[in-house]
Formats: sequence, structure tokens, C-alpha cells
Amino acid sequence: MKILEKGMASLMAYALILFLCGCNGGTAFTQSESGSVSIQESEKIQFLSEEELNWSDNTLDDLHAVLNVTVSPLKAEGELNGGRTGIVIGDGGCVIYKTHLFEQEEAWSGVNGITMLGNEFAYPINLKSDGNEKYIDVIGLKAGSDRYVAGRKTNEEGIGVVYQLYELDESFQLLRSVRTELLSSETEPYLNEVAGDADGRFHVTYLGQDGKERYVIVSSQGEVLFDVRRENKLSLCTIDKGRVVLCETTQRIANNEWWFYEADLEKGELRELAASADDGVRKKMKGNVMCAVPIDEYKLAWCTNEGLVLCDVKNGDVRLAYKWSNHGIAVPFVLRIAKASDGSIGILYQEKEKRFLLLEATDEKTEIKSIILATSRDNKDAYLTIAAYFNKKYPAYNVTVMDGWDETSLLTQLGAGDGPVLVDTALTGFEDLEKLWQPLDSFLEQTGLREDLIPETLSFGKIGETQYGVVKDFSIETLVTSQAGPTDWDYGDFLNVLEKTGEMAPFSYEKLSIPYDFRSKYFEALCNGVDDTYYLNMEQGSTIFGTEEFDRVLKLSEQARKCPPAEEGKAIHDGKAISEHVELLSIQGIVELRIRMEANGDKLIGYPTKNGARHLLVAGAPLTMRVTATEEEKKIAYTFLQLLLSKEGQTSSVRHTFFVRRDALEEQFASYEYTVEMLGDQFHIPPLNREKDVPLLYELILKSTPQKTLPTSLKKVFDEEFGDYLSGRIDGKALSEHLKSRVTLYLQESK
Repeated sequence: MKILEKGMASLMAYALILFLCGCNGGTAFTQSESGSVSIQESEKIQFLSEEELNWSDNTLDDLHAVLNVTVSPLKAEGELNGGRTGIVIGDGGCVIYKTHLFEQEEAWSGVNGITMLGNEFAYPINLKSDGNEKYIDVIGLKAGSDRYVAGRKTNEEGIGVVYQLYELDESFQLLRSVRTELLSSETEPYLNEVAGDADGRFHVTYLGQDGKERYVIVSSQGEVLFDVRRENKLSLCTIDKGRVVLCETTQRIANNEWWFYEADLEKGELRELAASADDGVRKKMKGNVMCAVPIDEYKLAWCTNEGLVLCDVKNGDVRLAYKWSNHGIAVPFVLRIAKASDGSIGILYQEKEKRFLLLEATDEKTEIKSIILATSRDNKDAYLTIAAYFNKKYPAYNVTVMDGWDETSLLTQLGAGDGPVLVDTALTGFEDLEKLWQPLDSFLEQTGLREDLIPETLSFGKIGETQYGVVKDFSIETLVTSQAGPTDWDYGDFLNVLEKTGEMAPFSYEKLSIPYDFRSKYFEALCNGVDDTYYLNMEQGSTIFGTEEFDRVLKLSEQARKCPPAEEGKAIHDGKAISEHVELLSIQGIVELRIRMEANGDKLIGYPTKNGARHLLVAGAPLTMRVTATEEEKKIAYTFLQLLLSKEGQTSSVRHTFFVRRDALEEQFASYEYTVEMLGDQFHIPPLNREKDVPLLYELILKSTPQKTLPTSLKKVFDEEFGDYLSGRIDGKALSEHLKSRVTLYLQESK
């Protein structure tokens, strides 16, 4: 039990739920012969069918996508790996340029990409008037047109390094070439970016010899008109009326700041755009902006982990115009944004691969059938990934993931038969609220998931014998002892060992630098849910509070004040601790545990339970479905749950825990073997021994019991009282008296 301090508002909400659920005419309840309440399920579960039509983006937001396609550079036959590459987006669509390298031939450049109409293209770069050179170093946009500019570094006999700047037409054929020695004082740097304006000038950025970023403007005849050095990172943007804007960002990854400038050639200085200089905009942009561009003097567009934001400082309008998760995009890394002359916005982003997204205004909104998944803040990102995957697969439907819920308000909504359709029970509690949840046994049977999932993981979502929720992943927690340590223990044996060892701590922990007070963990170790606890007996309605037995528990808890660092088993071998806590989150953790046991002679024992030592399966709170949802809402929710527990859903994102599907778990072993093959020697990743490590993991799972918490109302009692004791607000005698009184009252009310 985590030590928390909460008020009584949630308990009042629970009381309201019991009242509302008991008289809600919209829910079909049946009374069994034993007196328990069960909920009738329809015999046949309905699911969404995948759209037969081609992909089309939904119209939930102000913008919708007309294109969302993969982009990557083409490779020529016989080409070596390497060569400079880059991507620009503008009126011509998404353009990828690359320098192709060969063993015998000279390098040459080519471009390929996607037009604004979704057509693929590929062209070689042919610089006919420039001797026999066939390559460029960088390509960029000519503002206000569908043309391009380019640049490269070259050597001239008797002069040394010079730079050629080019203007290309829409088919990437040479229109003009300008030679300049503007960078001859530097140490042959490559150009970072190049852009052209409506007056034929070239705008160039590069890294100077002094380590500072440099921004230079060159006339159409090659004369340097403007030259500044900046401390921060620079990039170029093209905006309306053929203008080029300089973007400056700090080098920090977090809390980045953005500035946008236009060069004033008469004054020889940079002028900040009105939108960029606005204090309100600056505050809104600080912190989580991945990429930003000006649209004009007063408007900006930027991307956060939520989506694309449009801002107009003239009217104070700042709005999320395109939310990633609404359109099947799982929190991408945004590389570039650009506004085309027709008003559309192009975005280059990366998930597993680079993709070009072209957004246009939504003219007419179509009806989208949507449900809400209420989640805790800790679990939001994991559910967002699956929701994005769902929203892409079923564009006519939407699962919106929302956090920030008030517990009391949410419980009141659910008790009234309203609120979100899918609920992360970390927000509400689970077992106390059986009447709120839709049984899922028929769902598991009809989808075949009961056979696909590791059976032990289903226990997390059960109340009695009925399945009401599912978990998406799990980890394992266990205790390791030295060869001389005990081989098994229940709660009583665990306390006896502590008593016999005198001053030894019950646990040691790996990630500690100094001894730590782990009395809270010690108290938790004596309780694994209401049916498996040392403190009380639900069948008999009795507790150990107010007895010598509990006094003994408190006395032995003092040994947990000095939990020492594990130091790879040193504490348990030096007689400082009885056992070492081990948390297994990955295949590498299993491999390292096996190697460590073989080297040190250590053995796995597990945590004490009433039936002996068991390893603990640990998972987040189950995801449930509201029983009062409409048939159409349930149809969407069942489809989402099916996708969540499918192999593609399980493996769609990187997890730091084990998958609940058997085939997905096997894929984790295969992925680990591939990682060892690619990176093992470099990063000292130990190789997998399939004959030992795979059986070890499955043996741990088989000999595990799910980690359970107490029912919510009883857990609050334990959290409050143990919290007061550990903080020193009450002594052991008062703790014993308070728990005896409050827990006895709970047991009486539970009969």
C-alpha cells in the first residue's frame, strides 16, 4: 500500500454510486441464488469493420490531411552508403535530395519526392553550365514560387574553396549560377541551409570556424549584402510575398525558445517579426515546441506533442488546429513545417519512418462517432499510442484519451450511468465498483484472446470469477536470497526469520547509494489484497490489531529502517540483509538475473504470502468498460480493446515491461537477440541463452501471484493510519487502536 493522505470526498462519491447504481433503471441487473449481483451480457459481441475505401482523414479538427505518405531518398544501382541528404517542403510538395556515391564514378545529386497532389517524382540534378560537377550539397526553396535554390562547395585552381549558388526551375533544371567567395576565410564549412527570395538574393546559413552559426545574404551577382553571427541554432523559412525569414532557437532540448527575424538591409540589422516578439506568444511556445514557422508578420504555426497549433497575435487566437491522436499519429517527432501559397500546411514528421503530412482547412465536418477513454496522467502516453493507431485504422470513429479527471466528479458521473466509456481504474478503484463495469468474458471468448494472453495476467481484471478489465503489460518483482538463505516462507515464516536474524534488514535494494527507511515496503509485504493478508481474516471477520501479534509486527519493522544498497548481492552475502528486491522489466533483466545467480549461487525465493513464497506479477490498474454505454459505444470500445490486446497493438510502441500476449512476448525475445547482434559488443549487452532464459521467465510467471491492492475504502484506512505512524504523528499503540476500530467497522459493514 502506498502511503497517501486523502480526504473523505471520494468515500462520499462511493456512497452515491451505491445509491445510483441500485436504482438506475437503464441497467439490466439479475439477482443470483447466492444473492450476488450479475450483469447480463448480449450473446454476440459486435465489432467495427475496417473501411473498404481508401484512407481518408477525419474532420474532427479545423484542418484535415489530404496526404500522409512515407518519404525516403531513392538509392541508385551500385551506390555506396553515405552521401549528404536532406528534405524540404513547399509549393512543390516534399522534396528529398541526396548525393549519390560510387566506387569508380563521380558523385552526383538527385531529388525525389511527393507533389502536393500525391504524385511521386524523381529527377537528376544537371548543372550543365558548371563544368563537369554533378552534385550539390544542399537544396532549398525560392520563396513565393515553385522554384528551388541550391548550393555546393568546390575548389578552384589558384583560389581554393569557393561556393556556387544556383537557381533551379520546378523540374530542378539549372536557370542560373552565382559564384561567391563569401566563405573563403572559413575552414571549408559545408552550407547548412539555403533559400532564395523574390528579388533573386540567396540566403545561406552555416557553422563558422569560431563555432557560431552564421547567416549571410548574397546578391544575384555574388556580393555579400548581409552577414551576422549568432550563438544559437539557425534555420531558414520562406513566407508570403517572396520573403525569407531567419529562425533562431536555443540549443536546449527542453524549454526551448524561438525567435523569427527578417533582415533589414538598409540598417544592416535583424528585425524581429511582430508574432515572434509578442510576450504572450513567447510564453505559450516555451517548453514543448518541436518545430515552428511564421506564416506572416502576425501569425505563427508550431507543433507540440499534442498537435499543430495556429496563432494569430492580432486577434489573440491560439488554437490546436490538428490533434495528432485524432488522426492516427502517435506523438511524432516533427522535423519541418511549411505553409504553401495555397494556404495548405506541410509537415515532415517521423514515427518509425519519415512521413509527409499535407493539411488543408476542413470545409465541411462529417459526423465522427467518438468515445472517451479516461486515464490517469501516468498511463496517458501508453493509451495515446493505441488510440492513435485505432483512429488511423478506423477514420470514421475516434477514441479520445483524456486525463486530468477529478475523482469525485468522475465517480459521480459513472454512478449516474454517464461519463467516459473506457476507464483506467487507477482513477477510480476497481473491485469496489463491480456494478459499474461491463463483463468481458464473452469478449475474450469470441476474439480468441483468452487463448492468446498469458493466463496469469487476466487475474488483474477479475472480480471473483468474472472478467471486468484487462491490462496491457506487466513486470515481475521478487526477492533473491543467498545460497544459505531460506527456500520458502509464508507471512509467519518471514517474521520468524527476521526475529532469528536479529539486526539484519528484511530487504536490500539495488538503486540505493545509502541505507534507506523501507518500513512502508515491509508493511506492504505482509498484505497482498484483502484475501491474502497477515492483518485480517475476511471469512472470520477478525484482525490482529490490538494484539501481541501486531506489536511483534511493529517491533520487527524497525529492522526495515536500515535497508542497505544491494551492490550486486553484497548485502545478502555480508549478512546485512535477508533478501534483495529484484524488479524485472525486460528480457535483459532476465538474462542478467540468470547470469548473476549462476555466478554468485543466489536463489529466487519471492515475497511471502499466506500460502508460501511467490513472485509478484505487477501491472497497472485494469482498463474497464462502463456497463451503461450504448450498443454503438460498446462496439467502438470492444474494437479498441481488441486492438489494444492484438499483437500489432502490443508491439506498436516501445515498452519497458513485458507484453501480455504470448506471441508478442516471444517477439521481445527475438528483438533482444537482434539488439545483441547489432549493439551487444559496443554496449556490453549480455547474449540471450534461449535454453535457460526463456524457461526462467516462464517459470517466474507460472510461480507468480498478481500483486493486489486492498479495496479502495479499506486501502484509504491503511494509507491514512500507517501514514500517520510513519510520519511520527501517532505512536504504535495509537496505530493499533485506530486500525482495530476502523478495520473492524469495515468488516462488519462488508458482511
